[in-house]
Amino acid sequence: MNRVKGIAMIISGAMLWGATGPLMQWSLGTFGFSPEFLSTVRLILAGLLLLGFFKVKRRAGHIHFQRKDLGSSVADFCRIRHARRSVYLCFGN
Repeated sequence: MNRVKGIAMIISGAMLWGATGPLMQWSLGTFGFSPEFLSTVRLILAGLLLLGFFKVKRRAGHIHFQRKDLGSSVADFCRIRHARRSVYLCFGN
């Protein structure tokens, strides 16, 4: 049963990943969203889905953030955001 579930998850993940390209092009062309906005929305939705999954599995209480880690997490986020913006500016046009 676990093997069938794993194969189904792989296939569905590949289908969803393959659909993101045309969906991004369609939303960029139709609505005029910026790539940064769409990336931010995708990341927020993915995070909410993961938190929802953990809540359903009753593991949400096991996600702990310590105050000392908050500064490094914010710094990591800013570095990643800056790197993504730099790549977009270099190759996006």
